[in-house]
Amino acid sequence: MTAKIKLNSASGGGSVSLKAPSTTTSNAAVELQLPVADGTASQSIITDASGNLSFATPKLPHAFVFMDSQYFTTSATKIGFNTSTTNDQSFGVTIDRTNKRFTPTIGGVYQVMTSLQHSYSSGGSNIRFIVFQYKNGAEFAYQTGHTNTSGQVDSVTCLSVMSLNGSGDYVEFYAKHNGSGNGVCGNNSTFYITRIG
Repeated sequence: MTAKIKLNSASGGGSVSLKAPSTTTSNAAVELQLPVADGTASQSIITDASGNLSFATPKLPHAFVFMDSQYFTTSATKIGFNTSTTNDQSFGVTIDRTNKRFTPTIGGVYQVMTSLQHSYSSGGSNIRFIVFQYKNGAEFAYQTGHTNTSGQVDSVTCLSVMSLNGSGDYVEFYAKHNGSGNGVCGNNSTFYITRIG
């Protein structure tokens, strides 16, 4: 037997039906409460995961943070997030300051951008600076920039697209250089992620 509600058109022919699935998850009795008012143009119906439906403007999962000022060396060094949360932005992505990573809670295809503002004062020329993106603890993508003068402030940005499952996959920001001594990550460095598919 097909379980559905059928609404006939007020005038003219045709009808609209709401049909129940053949079975629900764990055979649960699912109840959905309709919105109390109509939405505005281009809004969608969303759920609060408790059966309450409402109209809202769709939001894409995303996160943004400024990075902390810290040293990095000739070995790939994980860069931490700025201690201030004032400029943090996040929806559907956990900003994990303890482990210095982004963890999406919604699966999909994400665009990831790591932008390293760097300086170097140990001497030498044509020092190579590399900014990395790590996925689940392994190198995924990188970009290289150069500094030709000691003390010069410069930046290098890495942009990639990666699939993240929304149930544990995470992304981290690393940096290194090929000179001697320490490079400095400036606190205008940024880490950004947004779902694109």
